[in-house]
Amino acid sequence: MFGRGLGAEISGILPVHRAIYGSFTPPVPAPMTQWHFEELIKLEPWVQEMQRLAGSPMPQNLQMVDAGDHLMEDVLTLQEEYLKEALALRPSWPGQRMDLAVQQMGLARKVFKEAVLFSYDLRSNDKQLQAAIGMFRDNHARLKDGGEAIPAIMLPERQDLMDQWELVDAAWNELLLSQNEMTADTVTKTEVLLERLVEQLQLFVPLCGLEDVKYPDQFPYSLLAYGVLGFLFVCCCCVVAFRIFSHKHKRQAQNKKSPASSSAAAAERDDV
Repeated sequence: MFGRGLGAEISGILPVHRAIYGSFTPPVPAPMTQWHFEELIKLEPWVQEMQRLAGSPMPQNLQMVDAGDHLMEDVLTLQEEYLKEALALRPSWPGQRMDLAVQQMGLARKVFKEAVLFSYDLRSNDKQLQAAIGMFRDNHARLKDGGEAIPAIMLPERQDLMDQWELVDAAWNELLLSQNEMTADTVTKTEVLLERLVEQLQLFVPLCGLEDVKYPDQFPYSLLAYGVLGFLFVCCCCVVAFRIFSHKHKRQAQNKKSPASSSAAAAERDDV
């Protein structure tokens, strides 16, 4: 009935196979230890179940969605273990930020999936849809402003990250607007917008994995220049004020001497 609408559920099968067994194209290494292999192999039953349901003559959409949800939960649990190991080896690596960006791709697909189910009246209400939207929106804000162990985007050092975040933001708003107006006849249009958002997130993820390096503090030459100019200005004002005061003082002294000189001259004339 809506095979394209649930394409996001099936699209995660091939990457899981690559993670379990490795791949030459694209290059994906096989699990490093037996423990990693055993944990990854636990995902295979859900993969097989989704393949079985997708290949059945009458696809059972809700059962396939349920299997996809279980697969996603197990993948996120395993992803947290990988993240802990990576952070233990390199604590300065912003792995939590990168992990959150990766989760956004899954959440974007979940928003679309719930919108499809609701538009086909396979959900009695949009509670799960709104929950997925709220979670994506909160994570999206944290990736920009920081919070809960996620650093805010450092500016101006990480302008590249900010630029890509804004592209993700634009794609997210387009998807949100489309899913609000989505009907059974406009699923394909919304799915195109979903893939556009995922593409922008795929470009965003590796940028999130780069360590933030703050620019070294530079000597404040501009402040020094302004300070010197201000000092010279004050000095000039003081010189001008001193010259005005000195000139005024001399005039006052001359005015005091003038009456005394006139009195002495008059006394001399009287004596004569």
